[in-house]
Amino acid sequence: TIEESRFPIAAKVLKNDMFVDDILTGAQSEEETLFCQQQVIALCAQGKFQLRKWASNLPSILQAVPATECSMDPAVLFDDEGQAILKILGMHWNPTQDYFSYHYHSPSLTTTKRSVLSDMARIFDPLGFLAPVTFLAKYVMQLLWTSGIGWDNLVPEQILTIWKRYQQELKSIQTLTIPRRITIDGHPTYELHTFSDSSEKGYAAVVYLRCISGSTIQCHLITAKSKVAPLKHVTIPRLKLCGTLLAAKLLHSVHHIFASIIPITTMHAWTDSTTALSWI
Repeated sequence: TIEESRFPIAAKVLKNDMFVDDILTGAQSEEETLFCQQQVIALCAQGKFQLRKWASNLPSILQAVPATECSMDPAVLFDDEGQAILKILGMHWNPTQDYFSYHYHSPSLTTTKRSVLSDMARIFDPLGFLAPVTFLAKYVMQLLWTSGIGWDNLVPEQILTIWKRYQQELKSIQTLTIPRRITIDGHPTYELHTFSDSSEKGYAAVVYLRCISGSTIQCHLITAKSKVAPLKHVTIPRLKLCGTLLAAKLLHSVHHIFASIIPITTMHAWTDSTTALSWI
């Protein structure tokens, strides 16, 4: 706040684009990005903080700082023959091709309550790209806690069957490639669309960004969230209503974040439950 008048862009980045001790930000052009980089370095230097582990999809950004302060040598990072992958917030980022991906970790050899929960903790998915897979993990976790077994007891056969299915599906995350960029060039209009659904096991919501520029239309997954159903029996219509509430909150959260970054023209919320719609 003290230096905000001198470094307005850097101050905004530090306020809005930090996750713990990582800064994740960007700009619309190479010139803007370089200027932002200079401001962030200068502002952090006021507090004697030296930024390290620089990574970018542009060589010029990395060339602006010493090679010792980069996550990888720029010469290697942008070698067409190499596949440079950087880990970021539980995902893997390929700066050259600019996409996110995930890696699969083999499960523990034993299947106890302790090992299952440990394997679940390996998946860190803050954006919810893996929501269809992680929901099953949440459901298994609920079953484990309600089963009453000890930490080092073997998992009951019924839960073990679901767990094996989870591990089988988890392997498919290695095939996912998610583009980092969600905007398009020109003068597009942007819409936010959220969908919700539920079952007796739980409910979920997802938000997409729809980009329209002339005859070009692109849709990008922004985030998703899921919750398991409460242990106390709840009817399907009420769970559908819970799904719509989750969708509304998620849509509001995304719009609040995007408001100063992307001009959102319209927002739409969708559900297939006419009962929930009539209640609303």
